[in-house]
Amino acid sequence: MKIIRSSLILSMLTISGSILGLISNVVLASHWGLSKNFDTYFFVLSIPLFASSLLSSSISYRLTPMISSLEDRIIDLKKIIASSMSEILWIATIITILGITLGPFFQSKLFLQGPKLEQGINLTLSITLGWIIFFTQVALGFLTALLNGTRRFYSASLINLFPYIGSLICIGIFKDTLTVTHLLLGLLFGLILAVGISSILTRSLLLGSFEECFALPKINSAYSRILGSTLASSCFSFQAISDAIWAIRTGEGNLSAINLSSRIIIGSCSLIISGPSVLLIPIFTDLIKQGNANHFRKKYNSVIGIIMLLGSILALAILFFGADIVALLFLRNQFNSVDVDITSNILVIMALGSIFMIMSVISLRILFCFPGQETYGAVIGSTWCLIYFLGSMFFYPKGIDAIAWTYVVSWALYFMMIYLHIRKISELSLERASSK
Repeated sequence: MKIIRSSLILSMLTISGSILGLISNVVLASHWGLSKNFDTYFFVLSIPLFASSLLSSSISYRLTPMISSLEDRIIDLKKIIASSMSEILWIATIITILGITLGPFFQSKLFLQGPKLEQGINLTLSITLGWIIFFTQVALGFLTALLNGTRRFYSASLINLFPYIGSLICIGIFKDTLTVTHLLLGLLFGLILAVGISSILTRSLLLGSFEECFALPKINSAYSRILGSTLASSCFSFQAISDAIWAIRTGEGNLSAINLSSRIIIGSCSLIISGPSVLLIPIFTDLIKQGNANHFRKKYNSVIGIIMLLGSILALAILFFGADIVALLFLRNQFNSVDVDITSNILVIMALGSIFMIMSVISLRILFCFPGQETYGAVIGSTWCLIYFLGSMFFYPKGIDAIAWTYVVSWALYFMMIYLHIRKISELSLERASSK
């Protein structure tokens, strides 16, 4: 009952974040519709958000179980935190410098071979702000991993609301002259607030760590450890990169449409998995320590079964009411009935893939409860990216719906690979542990 209650509370906090993000998208769609301006916003943030999601996810998957397992060993815990801060600081700094330096050329010359962006935008300024947002998001991802690892789940969920709040504040202030730059500044403002509050909440763990975190980490230890978990979580954010290349070529507004559909899917799915995906880490970590293979498999199968049932209910709801949902959310001002049809068609298709996606999210978190699984995680994460990218490349001439079907196939194959591997590794490692 305690787990159910905690999951419900965390889900309610996630609902608050989803609502705030949804309100932001509704307001933007009302201002711009499916247009070049909206495409530009998603295009500018595509690489920075991909990179920040990549690092933040890898931090969460790798660091949270580690901190949870060292709760009663404070000295070792602080050493892990200090070394992790060093890794993240140096990696994020190097990527930020490269992004600010090469980003404008890379995005404007290499990516944009199809429809042009909105005229008059300062691409260099916008991309620079995007990479500063990247750095701030990585810092926030590290701090929220500390909060989740020490079981302060509610605080971590509340902190993640601030970026949405910052965006909404700027939309309200500049509603009559809203630009992409205004939106980026609002997002950055919210992130800075979130980082400041998170630092205060985790100050007892961070004290004494700041001096060590500036030391250059050893290449063979720090960077090799983080590489596997980073590639493993790439599947959850690579879509933005691929869509910025291929979806934008299928026609004006299609990049916006698939992004709006993705955000509805992610927001809906997070209601199902946000609580369990965090709360289950300590539970499965303890099961692995106990070495009870049968208990582990039963618990894993029951969790996947429940998640699949809930995901199927969600997909059916979108299948029958997708057009109504999109119209209710966005049909006003610049967002017209044609935009509703385009977005709802994409949403219905992607809803099928969401069933496999939410099972994969839970499974990847459970996989990382086993020590040394970063390599396999990296393989299947990279495989998802390759399938989605190549599928989009081959099928984008058939339209945006073909890219949405690629999304479905990619997640179905990913879940099959990770599910079979967890079954195999649980039999080997847990039975080996119980025999000692």
